[in-house]
Amino acid sequence: MRKECVINEYIDRARISQAAEQAEHSAAQTFEVSNEAGLVCVLEKLKRPGQLTIYYIGGLEVVRQKLFSDPEARTLFCSSGGFELADSHCEISRCLNSEPASLGSSDVQLATGYVKVLQNASVDNNENQ
Repeated sequence: MRKECVINEYIDRARISQAAEQAEHSAAQTFEVSNEAGLVCVLEKLKRPGQLTIYYIGGLEVVRQKLFSDPEARTLFCSSGGFELADSHCEISRCLNSEPASLGSSDVQLATGYVKVLQNASVDNNENQ
């Protein structure tokens, strides 16, 4: 009985891995035909340093909407460094690592926006979860 559970768990992991690989391949194909407003392009623009906080808030909202409406965008988000923004993006990192009382309203909006993006990136996507 225990061996059967282990085998079933292994099979489930293999299926999830295979589905993730297929999703990544499909997302890569989508990326190749994406335009200036594609998710990867928006993520690259979000990584630009020295912009106003409202710029990043708006960019995160665009990403959130793309993640909500396009399952392939969730895979692109993962493979394009979206989850690493918390560490690599100076403004997002600052807001997430600060005491809440020290944040201004735009800083709170930025942190909240990133959390909403993470939530949308993980919906119906076992790999991102």
